[in-house]
Amino acid sequence: MNYGADDALQQTYDAVVVGSGATGGWAAKQLAEAGLKVALLEAGRAVTPKEFTEHMPGYKLKYRDHSPEVVRTRPIQKQCYACMEYNYEWFVNDLENPYSTPSGKPFTWQRLRVVGGRSLVWGRQSYRLSDSDFKAASRDGYGDDWPFSYTDLAPYYDIVERYVGISGAAEGNEMLPDGQFLPPMKMSCGEVQLRQRVKARFGRTVTIGRTAIITQNHNGRLACHYCGPCERGCSTFSYFSKPVYDRQGRSRFGQLHADHQRGSEPRQHGRHRKQARGVTYVDRLTRQVKEVRGKTVILCAQALESTRILLNSSTREYPTGWEIRAAR
Repeated sequence: MNYGADDALQQTYDAVVVGSGATGGWAAKQLAEAGLKVALLEAGRAVTPKEFTEHMPGYKLKYRDHSPEVVRTRPIQKQCYACMEYNYEWFVNDLENPYSTPSGKPFTWQRLRVVGGRSLVWGRQSYRLSDSDFKAASRDGYGDDWPFSYTDLAPYYDIVERYVGISGAAEGNEMLPDGQFLPPMKMSCGEVQLRQRVKARFGRTVTIGRTAIITQNHNGRLACHYCGPCERGCSTFSYFSKPVYDRQGRSRFGQLHADHQRGSEPRQHGRHRKQARGVTYVDRLTRQVKEVRGKTVILCAQALESTRILLNSSTREYPTGWEIRAAR
């Protein structure tokens, strides 16, 4: 991967992806492996395994995980279970990144400013939606059905699961479709008893969590050794996060360039096409305004952040920001 190469800004890419988290990282990976030239923009710095602290005992921390700095600078981020003295610098400084909410409608917005985003601290539970979800309106009479079915989506679930590595148990339950599973983590004796009693009395299935943590060596990664604090990083890459892309796909990412940006907005391609032709951004280190051009712009900066970027991107047709419309 080529981080911050100025000459990379002089060309037009097949695609510009904004955001390197679970969605953006995957989009960049798939497009680059297909042979396209891809530029990946990320607001945060790179994280290396040297920062992972999953094996660090609390007594090695200055404040024994009760840092006043975390409380002072991350009062909102601290509400996330994963934000602690071990890794709080991955999260935004709430004093430097304030936001407002309507009166009486508070919202806790957890944000990370590192390559990989929240893929470094996510809960790793990974389930397939079923037609009970996609066609809920037909079943329950409320809302709208999705414009596709589980059968349409299943092949793509397969692709992701084979690459990521999902451990779990096949149950044959139509409400919770089975996937491409690695061996499941073992249940405890109590969990086994609960599973048997619930099945016998209520006919319901208690299953082990389906999680993006590998239970056997997979795609060059080592099986989980169950140390516990996954949210502090994983030096064996046993749980799936953005650094796994770097480890597994670096040699195949020859067409992928990446830069670190702070704030961005799509640039319009033309009045009639009404399509973005690239992204302008402020370099987080030099504070210089730069632009990277692309035939396609894919905005994967997280739901609220992507919306904010669109609303802050004014054009002649949309002086108050790019129009956001749901496809029907």
